Amino acid sequence: LGFSNFVDNTDYASVQAQQYATSDVNSDWMGLRPFKSRNVNIWVVTQQVSLINNYVNFNYGIGLELNNYHYKQPVRYQVQTAMVENAPAISFDGTPGRTYKKNKLAADYLTVPLMLNFNLTPHNLYAFEVSAGVSVGYLYSARNKFINSDEGKAKSRGDFDLRPWKLSYIAEVNLGIIRLYGSYAFKSMYLRGLDITPYNFGVRIKPVELFGKIQTN
Repeated sequence: LGFSNFVDNTDYASVQAQQYATSDVNSDWMGLRPFKSRNVNIWVVTQQVSLINNYVNFNYGIGLELNNYHYKQPVRYQVQTAMVENAPAISFDGTPGRTYKKNKLAADYLTVPLMLNFNLTPHNLYAFEVSAGVSVGYLYSARNKFINSDEGKAKSRGDFDLRPWKLSYIAEVNLGIIRLYGSYAFKSMYLRGLDITPYNFGVRIKPVELFGKIQTN
């Protein structure tokens, strides 16, 4: 469990930004509610291969990386179609009297992490470890979900011209059963218009160690 955020280097006065959004787009549109924008990882498989006597290891796995970006402003994503290629994908909802209780972009990836692991105490149950590497994620689902005063709860699905592949630098520090993690993408999460680079940070727990090692005869 952790938090999702991004670094926004978009030139909102550029033609590209005003083609992806509408012409009145500005940096305030994409502002996030930082502690509501969350990251959840569900690792289906994680494996470790010893390279040097369990002091140096290779870690890999596969799982789901779920990112929820909660916006401060009432921005709306539009589903793109082949007939209207490169049409604006984001607009600002300025409907008089309408208020938003919730407005988020969810971007979910099937992710494979690849890391080099350094274990300073390999023979202790609660080890001190440092890992670093890269991850490869494939965007399998994206949706804009919102709740407002008159439309209620609704969502739109599409890729919204998000980049289908996400390559990220990743790092972890393991302190016993607690693991601190962080990631920072190589590139913007958008294919066009916006220069927004996502990052995540948070805490993981290694539940197998809560009950000790499983032994077989």
